[in-house]
Amino acid sequence: MRTIPAFDWKIRAFHWSLVAIVFLNQFVLETGAWHNRIGYAACALIGARLLLGESSRFKSRGYAMNAVIGLMVALVLFLGVTGWMLSWDRYFGEEWLEELHENVSWVLI
Repeated sequence: MRTIPAFDWKIRAFHWSLVAIVFLNQFVLETGAWHNRIGYAACALIGARLLLGESSRFKSRGYAMNAVIGLMVALVLFLGVTGWMLSWDRYFGEEWLEELHENVSWVLI
């Protein structure tokens, strides 16, 4: 019996790319230029995913699952924004923003 995947290849590629980026930024590239670049790539992936729209064979998921997905997407975008803000002259070296960025990354994990 042949199984039909719940998600097409684009959604699976998006998901596993985002997993790899989060893992790399959290545990391997804790700071530096590559940390920044792939953090921005995570935001770009989410933007591309939003443009793709619904590509699931399961069109209706439970509200709890949609809430969790929405929270995770919001956390990744929040990390992208706070990371970007840390590159601004106004916020460079601000300890409270660095701590917020780090704490939100642990919430995502």
